[in-house]
Amino acid sequence: EQESLRSLSKAFGVLFLISLVHHSISKTFQFLFFGYLTKLSGSSSSDENTGVGRISGVPTFLAALGTMSFLAIPGTTGFLSEATFIKLFSAVLEVTDTSAALILPLLILVCTGLAVGAAAHLKLFLGLVLSRPRANFEDHGSNK
Repeated sequence: EQESLRSLSKAFGVLFLISLVHHSISKTFQFLFFGYLTKLSGSSSSDENTGVGRISGVPTFLAALGTMSFLAIPGTTGFLSEATFIKLFSAVLEVTDTSAALILPLLILVCTGLAVGAAAHLKLFLGLVLSRPRANFEDHGSNK
């Protein structure tokens, strides 16, 4: 039992490194893209920036890369991270020791957080990139 827990511990360490790379790439891209949209619109409010991504000149697919990664679409670093997490989650379920009873609620909480986070990223992307721009939109970025 101790050996299986030790190997699980090492595997979760690898998962941490994969997730670190995933978040570094995806979050950096999203911060840069949404910062650019904020510069274009002159406002940092997501409600006032509705649809700015549509007229930004950045291709929608390119803008969607960070969001797709957080939604764990196959082919992205997010998918690799989530697939590794699911594999380790199933390994925890196979542990018969009482320590699995302590780990399982935490993993359920993490899964819930991942789902809520993915929904938040999708909502932000859909509102800023795929919606229609507001009627009184002024482009603050083109004359600088």
